[in-house]
Amino acid sequence: MKSKLSLFGIANILFFLGMPLRGYHIIWAIIIEGIVFFLFTLWALGHYKGKIKEPTILFLIILSVIWLELPGRLISGFAESLFSIQLITNTLLAIVLGYLFHKKKYVFVVLGGFLWLFLSTIGQQYYAECITYRNTNLYVNIGNEQVIDIDNKEGSISQFSSEYVLLDFWSSSCAVCFKKFPIVQELYEKYKDNEKVEVVSIFTCTRKGEDVKSGDDLLRKRGYSFPLFAISENSPIFQKCNFNAFPHVLILDSKRNVIFSGSIDFAKKKLASLVADGAK
Repeated sequence: MKSKLSLFGIANILFFLGMPLRGYHIIWAIIIEGIVFFLFTLWALGHYKGKIKEPTILFLIILSVIWLELPGRLISGFAESLFSIQLITNTLLAIVLGYLFHKKKYVFVVLGGFLWLFLSTIGQQYYAECITYRNTNLYVNIGNEQVIDIDNKEGSISQFSSEYVLLDFWSSSCAVCFKKFPIVQELYEKYKDNEKVEVVSIFTCTRKGEDVKSGDDLLRKRGYSFPLFAISENSPIFQKCNFNAFPHVLILDSKRNVIFSGSIDFAKKKLASLVADGAK
């Protein structure tokens, strides 16, 4: 019993130590936690050999990952915690791979390792995109919705004249939005001389006293030059497109129908595809 408690305690400490990484970078958290638990499983199977049966060792390590996660997800709701659930599944896969490596099932380790690597990197990006933007509406028309320009004059989205318009919606309280601005700037620089594309920043006034000037000041003092317009947090756009979280990117066609809804990372790929198809 003492050995089992020791193993379970060490596994829990490792799990706790890795949790802060989730707030820093989810993909790095997945990779590091997976590697740590793969190596820990190998160590535990050797260190507790003869003291604890191997299936019990595997069970205790898996339990250390699951038992603290489950209450938290029950409290917060599974829908709200879906974004990070792949981290847990990938960690569990890494533990199983450690066990298979110990049992010298190298073919399964190699195949499982490729699967784990894919799910931890590219797979995680697609999964996060799907989870974050899964409920937003496509193919709605928002051409008549109002925006406010830098001179505080009202206009509509239909005033943009390019074939494709990329709208990057953000707010002053969104830290991720600021991290993604370099990509918005990159796209603006790439397409500013292209008559078919416009890249536009849409500042959402969510705090008392905010206006278009507030958003402009936040951008310009950081050195960004892409054009800015503003909308209120009660804009019909949010209800039409069914989103209220930031950052959020829409790409519109020439009739101002929404043809893409998601992150700036995937919008970058979509826009390149649209321009390439139009050039053919």
